[in-house]
Order: sequence, then structure tokens, then C-alpha cells
Amino acid sequence: MLPSWVKSAMIALFLAQIIFLRAVTGNSLDNRQSELPTSRRRRGFQSMAVLGSYLYITGGDIASWDTVGPDDFVAINGTSAIALNVSWDNSSVEIIVTESDARPLVKERPALWTDAERNTIYQWGGEVGFRDDAEQENHLWEFSPDGNGSGTWSTSSPSNPETFRDILQGDAGPTAFCGGYGLYLGGAGNPSTDNRFRDVSYSNGTPIPGLLKYNASSRAWSNESAVAYSFPHGTSFLGQATCVTGFRSNALFVPLGGHDVAPGTANERQIRSFNNITMYNPVDGRWYWQQTSGTPPGGRDLFCMVGVASRNTFEIFVYGGRGTDGYFNDIHILSIPAFQWFRVPVSSPTRIFHACALAGNRQMIVSGGINSDWDWRREDEWTNSLGVFDLSSLEWRSNYDADALEYESPEVVRSWYQEGNTRSIIWSSDSVRDLFIPQSQTDESTTTSSSTLPTTATTSSAPTDSTTSPSDSIGVIVGATLGSIGAVVILVLVGVIIAQRRGQAQRRGSKEKSRPRRDELLPDQLHYTPVLHEVDINPNRGPELDSNARSELQG
Repeated sequence: MLPSWVKSAMIALFLAQIIFLRAVTGNSLDNRQSELPTSRRRRGFQSMAVLGSYLYITGGDIASWDTVGPDDFVAINGTSAIALNVSWDNSSVEIIVTESDARPLVKERPALWTDAERNTIYQWGGEVGFRDDAEQENHLWEFSPDGNGSGTWSTSSPSNPETFRDILQGDAGPTAFCGGYGLYLGGAGNPSTDNRFRDVSYSNGTPIPGLLKYNASSRAWSNESAVAYSFPHGTSFLGQATCVTGFRSNALFVPLGGHDVAPGTANERQIRSFNNITMYNPVDGRWYWQQTSGTPPGGRDLFCMVGVASRNTFEIFVYGGRGTDGYFNDIHILSIPAFQWFRVPVSSPTRIFHACALAGNRQMIVSGGINSDWDWRREDEWTNSLGVFDLSSLEWRSNYDADALEYESPEVVRSWYQEGNTRSIIWSSDSVRDLFIPQSQTDESTTTSSSTLPTTATTSSAPTDSTTSPSDSIGVIVGATLGSIGAVVILVLVGVIIAQRRGQAQRRGSKEKSRPRRDELLPDQLHYTPVLHEVDINPNRGPELDSNARSELQG
């Protein structure tokens, strides 16, 4: 373990390099490019969203070594769109650029919230490029598409302006649109995110605690406690989030990775483990946690993440990032409801500062990314800085398929369920288990079909409590469904499950009497504290992780 003064010196040197590079490229908003390149120049810090038949890309920077110099990069003006109702190759894709005077300032890592019900993309937060000052007033921006790849930007007025005026705008917080709410967890502020941070140095940043919540229906804002996520400060920095859907519960906001940060400076941070998953229900405001199993990713930040639902599971894909040992080129899958991690045996380019989005049923489109901190010199492996990953076949491609089949879980995931491995699940609580099963086990009228996921797996009040006997009913039913085993097997299981429910309900009822209600627990008991490790902010190597490549992306 390095002495604290050595780590502080390393951090200061790294941040000085960032400030120097920013100064080299200029401090003016005039240093921008209005079109995406048809080259292999690196791009980073952008955000992506899918709405209707288009993928939208906004914000970020692009290397300008072929026009200015090998160390330079410029911010990109405009909102770019790529059609998703036609197939394309990354070397010939048509990119539509919308420019307008009425638009938000060019930001790095802005949050983009896709509201399909209102046919709107919201933009919130992020950092103004090139260390320029933030707007004098904060705004939520709305993008209204015209159906042809273009559209218009406008500001949205909050229904509770007094509350909105007190909300601070930050950068690098895990974010997603979930259940009709725009959610932004933590982040950090500096003069380029909110002018109220004008006295904060760019090299430090001030952590912003809490979960910012925007109700798209009422246009009301609130800032909820996030202590149950990150005890005791309720902060998060440089992680990602997605919205898990398709189960009995409301949509669940699931942030992963990044750092817990202490008040005062974003440099005092500890990297989060992927061994424990914390979830938030935006409708009732409750937090939940569940321990995972399998092969989780190593702790990291600067990765990208997408979530996709199959007929009765939900998979989260984590790609790339930066950790204590360097930079990653790996892909991991978290399958829910099993909360089982899988490492994908495919060779991928090392990436940080990239963005990804789910498109075309089963494809993850990745935009941008560099191999290591501030390495803008190298040519991108992907033409137009676009890569496509098939989430079912687990293969990289240079082309997008508009007619791709419906997503189904990868074979490695399906096999895991078919083998009955769900018997090893230990639920953190009955309330978490009930989020993912179709009916309460005490309901004797419950029936089972090929699309449901009932379970009697073990529950516990702590992650290490495994004293009750698990059952393999999820494994049988999910395996039967995913493997297309006949309905006859399922009908037989229905009778067995119903016959067992009365006894199970009685046993569980006696256990519930001795377990404290969730709302009676202290904040630090609401969330199982993950294992935290110190992170080296400036790792100097990028390990190429061993893997068996199925295919290499050619661009």
C-alpha cells in the first residue's frame, strides 16, 4: 500500500495533466467541430439515447490530430442521429447532424433521459467542455424529434420552481429514466457544472449527495436520500445505471460500479464492488439489495452499460472501464432474477470514456472511447468510432442489422437456468424475492405458466444467512421455459407447487414474526455495505484480459 502522501502526489500530477491538456486545446467554446468525422479519430465523453427509429448522440470531444495536432481534441456541436430502421455498416453509415442556436451548451457526459410516452429526450447535468463556466441558470432541456433524424431543443419549466432552484447540477452520476422518472444519483460539481460551485477548484470537485428525481408527468423535482445506497454519505461518482423491467414489481433503478465519495472532494473515494446490487423503486421510494454470485467484474469506473429483457429474465451487460490494475477490455453479464454474473469469452477493444445504447432488439451500439487516460493519439479500431455487439450471439460486428431477431439470453445464461442452478440463490429478504416472482407464495390461488418465475429459494436477513432449505422451482420453470420444454412438465409442476404452498406459508409466517420490518431498520441496515477498495486514479497500464475470441470487429 502506497503512503498517503505518494497517492496525493500522483493524484495532483494526474489532474495537472488534465488541466494542461485542456489549456493546450484552448479555453474557448469556439474550439468545436460541428460534424462527426468519417475517420478513425477518437471520440469520448459523449452520451447516447434511442427514441423511435433513431439513435441520438450528443456532447463530448473528438481528437483533431489530422487537422490541428496529435495532442488536440475539440468539442462537438450539434445533435447527431443515426437511423435504426435501416441496416448500415460503420464505414458507410449516414449521420444526420442538427445544429441550432436554441440548444444546451455542449456538455461532457450529460444525462439523456428517453421518455417514449411523451416522445421526448431530456438532457440534464454534465460538464461544459474546455472548463468553461456553466450557464447562469440551470435548465432541464427537452429534445423533440421530427421523425426524420432532426428535431428542436427547448427548456422545460418545473412545476415546483422553489425546489428546483435549490438543486445543484453535477457530472458523472449514475443516471437512467425509469418508471416515468428521470433519476440522477450523486455526481460531483465544479464551476463547469453549476455556477454555484464557482469557488471549487476543477481538480477537486464537490460530491453531491442524494438521488435527484424528476417526475416527467408532473414536472416536479425532488432530492431523495441515498444513504441506503452509499452509507453514510449517499454519494456516487463515475458509475452507470439502467432500468430493470419485466418483473412483478415496478421498474427498478439499478446503479452499478464507480465510487463512493466522501464529502468535501471527489478525490477521496473508494471503488465499489459488483458483488452486491442495490435497487431503487422510484414509485414507492424504497431501496433494496441483493447479493450476487458467479464471476463479477472487478471494481471499475468509466465503463458503459446496457440492460435488455428477454421473455422472463433481464440481463445487464458491463463493458470496459478503468480499475485499480489498469484498463479493461472485458464484458460481463448480470442475469436477473438469478443475480448471477457471467464473463463473456470474447476479445474486445479496451475502452474508457465510451457510451453504449441498446438498439434493434439485441444489439449494443458503442460510440467512442479511448484506450487509456487522455490517449487521443491512436487511431480508433472502429470506423466512425462505432462498434456493434450482438447481445445474444456475443459477437462483435461492424454492421447494424435493422432486422435482427428478438433478444434471447445468451446460451451460457440459458444453460445455467436449465441446469437448475437457481437452487443456490439466497435472497436477501422476502421483499426482494417478491419483486421477481409473480405471486406471493401464501396465495393458494396462484397458477403457473411458462412465462412466470415462482421460487421458494432461501431468504435471509443477512447475506451470510443460509440456514433455511432452498428449492429448485425457479430452475425447473425457467429452465423449462428457456429450453422450450413442453407445457406438460410445467402443468405437473403446478400441482406439486400448490400442494407444497400451505406448509411453506406456515413456516415462513412464523419466521416473519421474528424478522424486523424494513421500515424499522436503521439506514446502515437497509443496505449491505459492499467491500470497498482504494483506487489508484492514474493506473499506468491496460491489461488485455485472457479470452477466447469468437470474432473480431473489423471497421
